[in-house]
Amino acid sequence: MKRILRSSCVLTLMLTLMGMLLGSQSAWAMDMKEAGKQYRTAERDFMSGKAEEANKQLKEVEQAIADAKAGNDPAELMQVKLLEGRVTSLRKRIDSKLGVEAASDQPSSEDEGGDEPQTEGGTKPQAGGAGGNLPAGAQGRINAAKQAVESGLKQLEKAREVQDKLDDPSAELTFKGGIRNARRSAEQAKQQLADLEKRYSGQYPADHPDVVFAHEGIEKLERGSAELEAARDQAKGGAAADAQAAAQDSAPWIEKLQPYVAPMSHPKHDKDKYFIGGYTEDKTEMAQRMALYAQACTDYDAYEQSGVAAKATEELADIAKELKRQLDAFADECSRMANLRLDEAEQQIDHLLKRMEEEQQKGESGETPILMSKFAIETARHPLDLAKNVLGEENERVLALEKKYEQLLKTDAEMHKARVADTRMLPDKFNGDELDSLKAKAQEVLLRNYNRAKALRTTVISGDWKEENVVEWTDTSRTAVRHRITHYVSAQVAGKVDGEVKLYTIYLAKDRKSEDSWGELYGHVMFEDPMLEENVDK
Repeated sequence: MKRILRSSCVLTLMLTLMGMLLGSQSAWAMDMKEAGKQYRTAERDFMSGKAEEANKQLKEVEQAIADAKAGNDPAELMQVKLLEGRVTSLRKRIDSKLGVEAASDQPSSEDEGGDEPQTEGGTKPQAGGAGGNLPAGAQGRINAAKQAVESGLKQLEKAREVQDKLDDPSAELTFKGGIRNARRSAEQAKQQLADLEKRYSGQYPADHPDVVFAHEGIEKLERGSAELEAARDQAKGGAAADAQAAAQDSAPWIEKLQPYVAPMSHPKHDKDKYFIGGYTEDKTEMAQRMALYAQACTDYDAYEQSGVAAKATEELADIAKELKRQLDAFADECSRMANLRLDEAEQQIDHLLKRMEEEQQKGESGETPILMSKFAIETARHPLDLAKNVLGEENERVLALEKKYEQLLKTDAEMHKARVADTRMLPDKFNGDELDSLKAKAQEVLLRNYNRAKALRTTVISGDWKEENVVEWTDTSRTAVRHRITHYVSAQVAGKVDGEVKLYTIYLAKDRKSEDSWGELYGHVMFEDPMLEENVDK
C-alpha cells in the first residue's frame, strides 16, 4: 500500500513539473530567430513521418509570426517576410497529411453498415467529435483565423489612435498601414475559415467560440476600416475647407502686417514701414520709430481682436509672432533706456541744485557767488526730454523731475537777479607789451560768438602769462602724441547784445611753435553774467 502511495506521489510530482514546464513554454515569447530554428525542426519531423509533432512545432512558429506582425519591429518583420512563405507551404503539406489520416481514423458508413457514423450506443457523434479533439487541420485553421483577427484588431486600433492627426505625415503612414493590415488580416481570416469549411465541414461545431470570434472579428475589421476611412476623408474635406477659409481671412492681414517685419532681402520690404525694434539717440529717427511703433501696435491690436488669430495660416501666425516680438523688444528697450536717461537727468539736476545752494550760502557770507552756466542747465534738461518723449508727460518720474527742474530754473533766476546788481568788471592787471593785442583778440572772440554784440569795455585780468606744459594725444584716435606748451591769460569784455548787457569772461592763449616763436592768439568765451550797464565803468 505504501509503495502504491509512493508511486502515486511520484506520478503527481512528475505531472506537476510537466505542467510547470508547459506553462513556462506558453508564457515564453519566441522571437523570429528561434522561430526559424523551430521551423527547420518541424520540417525535419514532417520529413521523418512525424506529422503530429511537426504540426505542434509549426503552430508555435505561426504564433511567433503573428506576434511579430503585431509588434511592428522592422527587424522582426523582415524575418517574417523571409519565413512566412515556407511556413505556409509546410502548413499545407502537414494539413494535407493530417487531414487524410484524420479521415482514415473515422469509421465510414460502409464499415458500420449505415449511412452516418454511429456510436456504440447507436447514436450519432457530434460534429468535430464533441467529447473528443478536433481534427488537427481544423484546429490549426481555427487558430490561424483567430490570430489573424486579433492581429487585425490591433492594427485597426493603431489607425484609430492617429485618425485625427491630419497634418502629421508619419501619422498618415501609420493610419494607412493600419487600415491596410487590418483588411489583409480580415482576408487571411476569411481564407482560413473558407478552407476550414471546405476541408472539415461537419467535423467541427459551428458555434465553436474561436470560430464565432473569427466571424465577428472579420465583420468588425471590415466595418471598422470602412468607417475610419470615411471619417478621415470627411475630416480631410472639412480641414481643406477650413484651410481655404483661413487663407482667405488671413490674406488681408498678411498684407497689412508683413511690411512691418519684411527685411531688405524680402520682396515685400517697404523701407517706410519696416519697423526696427530698438532704441536710438537720434531724435529724428527715434521720432519716426515711435510713430511707426504706435501704428504697428494699433494694427496688431486690431488683428488680435478680429478673431483671425485663432485660425490664421502658418504664414500669418509667423508674421504676427515676429511683429509681437519686435514690439515687445522695442517697448522694453525704450523703457530701459528712458529710465537710464531719467537717472542721468536726476543726477545732473541734483548736482546743480546742490551747487546753487552752496553758492547762495557764499553770497550770504559776503562772498561773490558763482552762477551756473546756461550750458550746464540746458545739458541737464536734454536727458529729461529724451525720457519724456518715450515715457510720456504723465509718467511719475518725469513729473517729479519736471518739478525739480522748475526749481532749478527758479533758483538760477533768483541768483542771477541778486548777482546782476553786484556784478563788476575786474581792472586790467596785465603789464606786458601785448595788452592792446590781447584786448583786441578778446573783442574778436566775442564778436565771433555774437555778431551783433557791441564791446563796451575790455580788461585783461591776469597779471602775466600762465604756462601749460603737457604731453597729450593729438586727437581722439589716440594714435600719436605731442608735447604742447601753451601760454594763456583771462580777459573780460562787457558787451551789449540786443539791448542786454553781460560780462563775458574769455580765455586767450598761444602755443609755442619753436624755441623762439609762438603761434597766433586764439580763444573762447568761458562764462557770461548779466550786469547793469551803469556798472560797466565801475
